[in-house]
Amino acid sequence: MKILLIAVSINPRIGGKERFVGELARELLKLGHEVTIFTCDKNYEIDLNCDIKYIPKLQFPNFPPIPSFKELLKQLNLKFDICHLHYTAIFGEIVALACKIRGLPLITTIHDEMKRGTHKMIYDKVLLKTISHLSHRVVCLTEGMKRALVRRGLNERKVIIISNVMHVKKLQSQLVKLKEDVYLDSDFDLLFVGRLEKRKGIQHLLKAILILKERNFKPTLKIVGDGVYKNKLMSLVQENNLSSQVVFTGYISREELLKYYLRARCVVIPSIYEGTPNRVAIEALAIGNPLIITSIPGNEPIISNRLGLSVPPGDPVALAEAIRIMLNMEDDELHRIESGGNLFAEQYDWSCVINQIISLYHDFY
Repeated sequence: MKILLIAVSINPRIGGKERFVGELARELLKLGHEVTIFTCDKNYEIDLNCDIKYIPKLQFPNFPPIPSFKELLKQLNLKFDICHLHYTAIFGEIVALACKIRGLPLITTIHDEMKRGTHKMIYDKVLLKTISHLSHRVVCLTEGMKRALVRRGLNERKVIIISNVMHVKKLQSQLVKLKEDVYLDSDFDLLFVGRLEKRKGIQHLLKAILILKERNFKPTLKIVGDGVYKNKLMSLVQENNLSSQVVFTGYISREELLKYYLRARCVVIPSIYEGTPNRVAIEALAIGNPLIITSIPGNEPIISNRLGLSVPPGDPVALAEAIRIMLNMEDDELHRIESGGNLFAEQYDWSCVINQIISLYHDFY
């Protein structure tokens, strides 16, 4: 098949969605498919043996990129068997309209719930309905995510569930080798990994750390990642005298990240909303880390399997209590979570999921 993957960016440093597109391209190429990628971001560090085309864009402050409609129509003349859009609001609707005009079948994956606050009404009343109409199928990552988006305007008849995915078995092999080559031991309490933006809920995690400090309990936290919210978060740390407990590492290498997972006693994912189980959650479980997560729709599989503690999103008091409980948890319970997490994560390996994606493509090929 001639498959087109479309995303605002494929730079893996940005986040899980961007990394997913590159990994999907590799899996499709392994199976002998012809893959092309359209992206609006020239700044990607990815080695792929496929055609990557840059689509010019307009960019306004605090607004998603708007791809050149004229250039999209021109490039879509190449005639693909299937187009797979990795959705970003506004960008996605423009891409979908161009595919509709060219008569190309379109699969759209929504990687997170998206939009809160003042933008929510537009997203719910206009964008979700538009992308439903213009797509042949819309992929959600979990049943909980599907229910939430259908309530908000997504056409249920168009939705199919295909879970998030990563190289779980490869990761576990890397960890075995890493443990053999390097002595590792827990030397800090909490780990956050991800893009530093408001929806990730890190501000509530810092408030929870402050609550515990006031109770004379001082867990240590490493924050791995970068993003537009970093300066605000660093200011919160300085204003509340948390610098001795909280360290910002910025972007780190893959090997260093694996060492951090192994050294952390617990991984915290305090997202206000997310498309999930997100990559960090799956990685943490594959490695054997217990989780503290928020009770948002996509986290239902993790919560129902009792693979950590859950708290309401945006509740630093509940988060502080969960941290206290987790860091005082008995070894037997930690071992149960570790064993269960390993098994749970394996269902998200590419070897299990790629056939579902190919089967979906064949529905329109």
